[in-house]
Amino acid sequence: MLGTTAAPQAAALRVTKTNSRTETEEWWNMPALDVFTGAANLLSAIGDPVRLQILWWLGKDEHNVTDLCGLVGKRQQAVSHHLTILKLRRLVSLHRRGKSNYYSLTDSGRDAMSAAKPFIR
Repeated sequence: MLGTTAAPQAAALRVTKTNSRTETEEWWNMPALDVFTGAANLLSAIGDPVRLQILWWLGKDEHNVTDLCGLVGKRQQAVSHHLTILKLRRLVSLHRRGKSNYYSLTDSGRDAMSAAKPFIR
């Protein structure tokens, strides 16, 4: 239901819980909170310049940590830390080849890079 507030600029929405969705969500056809949470997690993962560089290089080809260190100009500990975050967000996957782990983009990682490409010039 719509109501008004004392502020002259905007009308407030009275939110009441009905079943699993609120009246506000139904009124404005708003996605569930977990959709926004997922988007925020994805955006925070690609919001770091080093992680974005790593994703860019992995979009070209699969690489191990040593390769990525040289490509992004960071130490092994920093690159491994960023790869762990990207792996937890399911943007990269890894497979073992010999003694090295090789990283590549997942489908979600490719989608994230497709969304970011217009901003990378």
